[in-house]
Amino acid sequence: MGAYRARLVDAWLARVFAQFSAVALDGPRACGKTTTAKRLVGSAVDLSEPGTAAAFEANPDAALREAGEPVVIDEWQEAPALLGAVKRLVDAGEGGGRFLLTGSADIGRDVHQWPGTGRILDVPIWPMTVREIDGDVAGRLFVERLVEDDPGALQVSGVGVDPPDIGGYVCMALRGGFPEPALSLDPDARALWLEAYTARLLRRDASLIDSRVDPGKLATYFEACCANTAGVITQASVARDVGIDARTARAYEHLLGRLHVTRTLPPWLTNRMNRLTKTPKRYIVDPSLAAATLRCDTGGLMRDADLLGRVIETFVIAQIIPELTVAQSRPKAFHLRDQGGRHEIDLVLEFPGGHVAGIEIKAAAAATRHDARHLEWFRDAIGGRFTAGVVLYAGRHTSRLADKILAAPIATLWS
Repeated sequence: MGAYRARLVDAWLARVFAQFSAVALDGPRACGKTTTAKRLVGSAVDLSEPGTAAAFEANPDAALREAGEPVVIDEWQEAPALLGAVKRLVDAGEGGGRFLLTGSADIGRDVHQWPGTGRILDVPIWPMTVREIDGDVAGRLFVERLVEDDPGALQVSGVGVDPPDIGGYVCMALRGGFPEPALSLDPDARALWLEAYTARLLRRDASLIDSRVDPGKLATYFEACCANTAGVITQASVARDVGIDARTARAYEHLLGRLHVTRTLPPWLTNRMNRLTKTPKRYIVDPSLAAATLRCDTGGLMRDADLLGRVIETFVIAQIIPELTVAQSRPKAFHLRDQGGRHEIDLVLEFPGGHVAGIEIKAAAAATRHDARHLEWFRDAIGGRFTAGVVLYAGRHTSRLADKILAAPIATLWS
């Protein structure tokens, strides 16, 4: 993969690790956690090695003292007993930059006995964005430019910038953001990598969280999630389609979230607007994973308008979510949909002070005022809280569609 590609989270991670004794860098397997962590701490313990994991499970306090400080504890979920040892050492000492934990599965961190509360700071990391793959993370973040007063802040800038067409965006989505396949492999090898990744995820990694899980049923459930990525769909509907009961479907949803391969956007709610759905919107964490699971190539996606729209929206969300952790304003992400389905906003960002911005995502080469109708409705419904709206689409030009609402190429996200 060559030289290190800077990540959006690098500066933020360095800042918080300098101040906190223990930081957990959590994200999907193979998204670059270890490489990023080792940039800060040269010494590392790899718990994916069975012998090392066994030593930490048998006597975590002694093993952790032997490892020294500062240290990266890689794949901590292989020996979850060490979290108690981290807590005890943090309580016994002071100062930042001592323990940097990386993990690709949350094991036991959602129960009330979790010993790291108030002692271990969680920092998420996701598959690479286009900005990171291109090696250009120095510019202003999209979510910060979105709320500037100057509409020109959303112009695609830079010498020779030429936004892709829809085919180009599909290629980017299929490339995905997992570093190894995105940076080093051709499309055929990438497909094999993603197939092996999914198999390990659903068989080996899932069993770390719940040894009772049925890998076959989980694989069918995951495929249904991929087919419905970027959708507002009830667990009852998914359970019915997959042939499992609703309780099992909820357990599988929770499991995949703990493996960091699905994400949900909660609904945006306000007392000023009645009859908004309270159902979350669900995404696969990386569009390449969804497409590979469904065995869709570029041609297949271009012939399936519904799946094309879902994959492009998943791709766009994968570019924006990593910015939320590191943006100075720290916006929160939601979606909005009324109960009748007449109005919906793909992404609502809420900023400090209650100000919000709305984003619509279109897998189309043109954007018209009709595409901004939900944003206009939203703007009028919440009044002064509405800061900006943008329709991201697969065209070439930025234009004003309505008051406070622009159309902009998807490439605006990284250009």
